[in-house]
Amino acid sequence: MLAALETHGFTPEADDLQRSLKRLELGFVLGRDKQRYYFRIPLFKQMVAEDEPEIRLQAELRGM
Repeated sequence: MLAALETHGFTPEADDLQRSLKRLELGFVLGRDKQRYYFRIPLFKQMVAEDEPEIRLQAELRGM
């Protein structure tokens, strides 16, 4: 994930990214198996894929 953000010129602090991922785990949105994250509910994965995540990420990063 960090590498994907860096390709867009955004370098978040590792602690900030870790806190965000932990909140998504606690909210039961993401799960983690070793060092890989996954959506806990298949519907989340489908919803994100349909929402054009690359375009949304670019828009968010431009706004920062």
